[in-house]
Amino acid sequence: MDTPTERPAPAHTTQWRAAGLGTWSSRIDSLIAIAIFLFLYNRFGTIASSIFDTTIEQRYNIVAAMFGISIWILKSLYIRHKKGSILGVWLPALLGYYVLRAITTIVVTFEIIKVGISGEAAYFGFLIVLKLIFAAWFAISILIDRPLALWLVKRVVEFPEVLLQNPRFKRVFNTATWVFLAYVVTITFFDIFRYNQFSVNWYVLSHGGINWVGNMIILSWIFFYLEKNLKALEGWPGIVTLMESFPISAKSSKAHNQT
Repeated sequence: MDTPTERPAPAHTTQWRAAGLGTWSSRIDSLIAIAIFLFLYNRFGTIASSIFDTTIEQRYNIVAAMFGISIWILKSLYIRHKKGSILGVWLPALLGYYVLRAITTIVVTFEIIKVGISGEAAYFGFLIVLKLIFAAWFAISILIDRPLALWLVKRVVEFPEVLLQNPRFKRVFNTATWVFLAYVVTITFFDIFRYNQFSVNWYVLSHGGINWVGNMIILSWIFFYLEKNLKALEGWPGIVTLMESFPISAKSSKAHNQT
């Protein structure tokens, strides 16, 4: 009797799993993070007031929500790192980001430094400003022929030297980076518009949905663009093979390190 074999995942599914996107676990983590933020932002003051029998100011809610979602996300990233996810490579940088965002939010919320904005504006604005700074940094790096995006990718992916020396490779990679930067700037200004038009609750809900869909679309385009324009180059392994090389599980990570 034949032993049933597992059917290989479709190419597009493999891409998303390798990148740590589109998997059920990452979707559930994202939904739980949003739920934690909204619950604490809307209910923390009421619950804390009843427990301590005193009035808790509204501004404490954004701080509680910030800590709640940050702890959950960092916990999820750490678990994925232990399993070998490529996202774990950036865990120290992400930890630093959340620490700086927390300090900024606390300083503004409790008016340690008076800047004339709310804690909510500081919390959401921190990411908006950071995205614009990084977009400018990435753009300048391309203009001076020191593409930061390529440098970052090379930290986790080993491209053969013959491919790195090919002018077409850098040109195609830079084009993909320009398109991605245009997307980042566009969606960032759309974030600003939505923050000014919506309540915090609706902003958080719409932000999660719109960014998830937008990220899926732009990353899909980048995958297909790179594959279409680089598949004929010597040393290009193919986008599916490239993404499959990421250590997405503990087992594959150990195997990767032993080769």
